[in-house]
Amino acid sequence: MSTLLFRWEHKKMRKILVTAASGNAGRSAVNALLSSGFSVVATSRNPQSLACPPGVEARQYDANADVDFDVLLKDIDDVVLIGPPLDGQVHEKLAPFIKAASARNIGRLVYLSGNYLAGFSGTSLANLAIRKVELEVINSGLPYTLVRAGFFMDNFLTGFYKPMVDQGSIRLAVGDAKSAFVAASDVGEFIAQAILQDLSGEYIVTGPEALDHQHVASLLSRKLSKPVSYDSITEEQLRQVYISKGLAPQTIEYGLTLYRAVRNQATAAITDSFKQATGREPKTFEAFLGLT
Repeated sequence: MSTLLFRWEHKKMRKILVTAASGNAGRSAVNALLSSGFSVVATSRNPQSLACPPGVEARQYDANADVDFDVLLKDIDDVVLIGPPLDGQVHEKLAPFIKAASARNIGRLVYLSGNYLAGFSGTSLANLAIRKVELEVINSGLPYTLVRAGFFMDNFLTGFYKPMVDQGSIRLAVGDAKSAFVAASDVGEFIAQAILQDLSGEYIVTGPEALDHQHVASLLSRKLSKPVSYDSITEEQLRQVYISKGLAPQTIEYGLTLYRAVRNQATAAITDSFKQATGREPKTFEAFLGLT
């Protein structure tokens, strides 16, 4: 057996814990890791409700509650950490997890971040909640991989944009800016390869093209056989939407900052990180929707 093959087979014996496994990213990571031969533990606030594939163990983890990390991280070799989305306090909520992983010498910590961070630098970057999580990971002393993924195509069909799509109008404060949307399944596959290949450092993982939301709306209209429009709103209108939902001030500012970055074309850049890791091109939005 070659040295490379032995190393890969040895890695596949490792047990990987994936947080937030009920979401698009977590579910995709679980499936990709399982397909790569790893033993997988999936977590959720309510593990009984997880629809795990056969052979996947479910454990409870809630970033908003006290956690027994001895139980959560028992026999875990590597971790895929996915935080609560659009949470302005995510760094405070994930810091205990990262510290616990470091204390137990976890083999590799993969953290799912966002490609919009590329639009910031200096103090503006350092003050972002999600960047503070990245710094916790970097300073943990663990081997780490930061996966700065583009916005998921899945969000329009099964994520937080779905209610708008169902109503026939995508209302976002992003103007005519483009984003390099990526399929969650491709991000999951990249995460599996990051662990298999010991990919360390920061990677921006995107789809193969940058699209504006008018284009996305037209693709969704074809897929769903009904009109779906894109209606640009102002930042102040978005703020009022967040306030009406009762979001915390930190989370409101986080969301506004995120979409401000999109308007400034911070998410339009396309990278070849996925192809370099997997050997194939990432899915186009049309392919994701089954239109090709």
